[in-house]
Amino acid sequence: MSSTRFLSFTAVGAVLMTASLAIAQVRPPYPPPPSRDQVNQAQQKANQARAAVTKAQNAYTAAVTKLRAAFEAGAEWKAAAEALKKAQADFEAARQPVLEKLRATDAWKKAEAANKAAEAEVEKLKADNAPMEQILPAATKAMECGSAITKMEGDACNNDPACADAKKRLVEANAKLAELRKKFEESIRGDPTVEQARNDISKAEADVKEAEKALRDAQAQYAQQYAQWQQQCRQIDQQYAEQRRREREQDWRRRR
Repeated sequence: MSSTRFLSFTAVGAVLMTASLAIAQVRPPYPPPPSRDQVNQAQQKANQARAAVTKAQNAYTAAVTKLRAAFEAGAEWKAAAEALKKAQADFEAARQPVLEKLRATDAWKKAEAANKAAEAEVEKLKADNAPMEQILPAATKAMECGSAITKMEGDACNNDPACADAKKRLVEANAKLAELRKKFEESIRGDPTVEQARNDISKAEADVKEAEKALRDAQAQYAQQYAQWQQQCRQIDQQYAEQRRREREQDWRRRR
């Protein structure tokens, strides 16, 4: 055999060996990752269920608002609302001169000064980023000072016959309107539209709980599948690394 042919066979062998090593150097492909379709579908159903709750709540609000508007258009409500408006105006008119007289006294001025000082101390502590251990006592003191002023004003009104009478009529007017509000709430309990809206809300809220549970289950299942997929990929990497190590070792032995 001529040296030329020997060199040719050697070159071909080297090329084939190089090609074989190059093929071996290609890592096997990973398996496809798990699908998120179930998670996405569960998320969509949960969103739809939440939207259904909002829709049912809006329907309930619209039904109640319509009935309330009709109720408040009635003569009884209008009379009570007008009486409250007049009672508020009468109370303010009777209270104003009492407060003016009170605020001219040294006792009230002293209480007002103490209140302002306490409030200023709280603001200063906040601005200085003082710890809550310092702010809380100062805030408590400011609240007590404010309560003291409120009590002084209330006592002054109670001790004035005209102011006390106006205050009593205001309380009675508020109570009458509160009674009518209660009457309205009782009147709508049997309304078919309101009851249907309430039932729709209850059903929609139950659907939300079910949909959110399904979403959590789908997310947990996907997380488990994804962890398994990652483990498979790591195993492929490890097997490939071991294969490459053996090939390099064999190649090294051939070259010796």
